[in-house]
Amino acid sequence: MRADGRAVIAVPPHPTGIMCRVSLPHPGEPAGRSAGVSRRTLLRGSAVAGIGMVTVTAAAGCDRGPDPAETTAQALLPLARSALADAAAARALAPQVTDYSAALGVIAEQRAQHAQALREEITRLDQTLTGQIEPSGTATSSAAPPGTPTQAANSLEGLRSSLNSSAKAARAAAIALSGYSAGLAGAVGASTTTLVEVQLA
Repeated sequence: MRADGRAVIAVPPHPTGIMCRVSLPHPGEPAGRSAGVSRRTLLRGSAVAGIGMVTVTAAAGCDRGPDPAETTAQALLPLARSALADAAAARALAPQVTDYSAALGVIAEQRAQHAQALREEITRLDQTLTGQIEPSGTATSSAAPPGTPTQAANSLEGLRSSLNSSAKAARAAAIALSGYSAGLAGAVGASTTTLVEVQLA
């Protein structure tokens, strides 16, 4: 018992090994003050915990991986490039293979329409990729620039092979994608297959 009348009790040692003493309020002392301090302490603790939770949630929300729209646009990009290349190849072959001039004109027109539809969808999904469909003045040692006929498409057989590859890639994209983009890829694949079977029969 202290001189001010407060009782002092010993509590079990803290995990640190230090003996703690807690003074109990005097029987005549109002409990409101101590309760008020406890409430303020509790509120401060709750606020800190809340801030910590918000911080963790915000940090988790910042790492969501690739954007689905960008991923879809990336998948459509090679389809647009091959459509442009096929159209250019058909146009280049038309005056050389007169027996197929009309058919090659149809192929060039249809593949150009495929490229335009794919371009519009890519732009809708991710405008930053639009410029990569047909970059100007770029070429690599392994492939011709998008929109120009490749070496393999310098003949009817080469164009047929290129169209078949384009159709296969479009069908694969249709399976991997979803929604309108999947439907567009599927339609492009089916149309390209028809061009081979009908126009180059």
